[in-house]
Amino acid sequence: MVELLEVPERDRFQIITEHSAKTLHFDRHYLDIDRDEGFILVRITLAQGRTIDSKRAFYRRLAELLPDRADLRPQNLAVIMTENQREDWSFGVVQASYLELPREAWR
Repeated sequence: MVELLEVPERDRFQIITEHSAKTLHFDRHYLDIDRDEGFILVRITLAQGRTIDSKRAFYRRLAELLPDRADLRPQNLAVIMTENQREDWSFGVVQASYLELPREAWR
């Protein structure tokens, strides 16, 4: 995300959850892609402004890295990016962090 989506390097706010087969439902053949029980869904929320090309590059890079690092088949990887506005982020002290802090402070 830092490399291709210009996410600040110190921006380490992540939620990782695991679901059993009873609580994770997915179509094993949606869009004619063969998925199995190793399916992973990555949801990313980020401020608006990335290009289509940078998002495509991110998807490709993730699919390159995860097979080696997480023993993940590319067919089992789904990514959903949700964008919002800079004013939608507050990281504490009751301020709209990306509006009130200088850009240099984000890094």
